[in-house]
Amino acid sequence: MTDTMKIYEDERSYIAEIANLSYSSAGVARFGGKVAFIPYTVTGDVVKFTVERDRKTYLEGNLKEILKSSPHRRTYPCQYFGKCGGCQWQHINYNYQVISKKNITKDILERIGKISNPSITDTYIAGNEWNYRQRVRFQVGWEKGEVCLGFNVYNSNKVVDIDTCYILKKSIVDILKEVRRFKNDLKGILDFEIYYSPKEDNFVFSGKTKDENFNINNLKKISELFKGGIIRTKTGKSFSIKEPYLNYFIDSNGYNLKVYADGFIQANPEVNAVILNSMSEYLSDNYKESTILELFAGSGNFTFLFSRFCKYVVAVEGNNSSFRALEENITRNNVLNIYPIRASVKDEVIKMFNNKRTFDMVFLDPPRVGAKEIIPYIPKFNPKVIIYLSCNPTTLARDIQTLIFSGYKIEKVIPFDMFPQTFHIETMVILKR
Repeated sequence: MTDTMKIYEDERSYIAEIANLSYSSAGVARFGGKVAFIPYTVTGDVVKFTVERDRKTYLEGNLKEILKSSPHRRTYPCQYFGKCGGCQWQHINYNYQVISKKNITKDILERIGKISNPSITDTYIAGNEWNYRQRVRFQVGWEKGEVCLGFNVYNSNKVVDIDTCYILKKSIVDILKEVRRFKNDLKGILDFEIYYSPKEDNFVFSGKTKDENFNINNLKKISELFKGGIIRTKTGKSFSIKEPYLNYFIDSNGYNLKVYADGFIQANPEVNAVILNSMSEYLSDNYKESTILELFAGSGNFTFLFSRFCKYVVAVEGNNSSFRALEENITRNNVLNIYPIRASVKDEVIKMFNNKRTFDMVFLDPPRVGAKEIIPYIPKFNPKVIIYLSCNPTTLARDIQTLIFSGYKIEKVIPFDMFPQTFHIETMVILKR
């Protein structure tokens, strides 16, 4: 990586050649012995930038001009790109996005996880790089006497008011335009999430508010566009209207899953299907009589797949809405070998450890913060296999390092492009002992 050169006619500006992409979404250049992170650039760009922040070991830059375009650069379609922080990579050819996600995953596993030369498959893709999201969380802001509904500006709490979005399912874009007619009714709401079910061709909404006495009827006009909705306060109090749930077909065996508006469903159904198929192929060989512990089970996205291949599944979930849906889904699908437990995952793992429980396989799909508090206990269950699905390669690498210290070896690392046009990566790691 070549060092940048100072532009003498403007002492605040510099020239840099971008060497690669970082997990923070920015392009990476070298400057005076430090690494410079410059958003909205790509490998091979030569750019003029200013220094936004000078940290101890790195710089945060602000792109001013592209002096020479990278062959990986393309024209982006969205009028909000560069202001709205929802996407970071629309300017990058999709094939190079996919290659970069594999390279970034490998770099993070080596650098943070201290894993030497991990074997990583090519990034799995599915469906369209555009119009893929069936779930979206909009931020709600207030400016010039009006509600703003959209995404935050990059590295800011300011909301960019949008009326379209290229990564949402077209049905969500259509309903967004209708919601905007009544957007000022969202005053007092912090965020507004829309779920879409292709199976039902219908929508539900959820949101958060600071108002402990929120009147859900304030959203009556908006709720007429939806099957139902739920608004929650920061203390957990909830207000619901109509029928706040949707039904989804999750995998090729046609399991019919109910998901509540304040529960969870994967944003990209096409890539979710690829992950399920990959899991199915792996499990179909040797797990017929296995016992499986599933942590962060949600409403059952993976649970029912596991139930087809094993003796029984113990599914632990702490979110009340997701657990309620999981129990109802077990009943509606008439599955007898799933044992759901509603509890904090940490508390239940410690309880199982104290009771000397063992399992043949442990599967975990934690939130972005990872599973640092429970990872040391997982080897104590003596599983032959651990499968870790992560939406954050940095916390994944940290947690995997602990499992390797406990005697597990990585069998396979599989990145999935769940979120095209962004730097986010979904990664599945299979470990054996």
